[in-house]
Amino acid sequence: MIKKLEQFIAKLNSNQKLILAITTPIFLFIVFVALAKSVYSWKNFDPDSLHWQYYNFSEKFNTAFNFSYSWWIWLIYVAIIGFIEYKIFEDKLKAN
Repeated sequence: MIKKLEQFIAKLNSNQKLILAITTPIFLFIVFVALAKSVYSWKNFDPDSLHWQYYNFSEKFNTAFNFSYSWWIWLIYVAIIGFIEYKIFEDKLKAN
């Protein structure tokens, strides 16, 4: 998997790398916000009422950033983004 990622990145020019470096974190941020909201909903499930607790939009968005429930999701996000950005802008110095 990492080798395929390196091969893909090696084919990109500098403008494409810049676009990839900007769009990848944005796309993954959207995915991880959804994951963080689902973790909060899962932790607040009320089995007696047999339904999920629903909130208005602003409360639902803020639950994704309730770090007491979702700190580990954001840690994984930062690690993945850090790894991808490192691979994108890694200098490939070849010894002659």
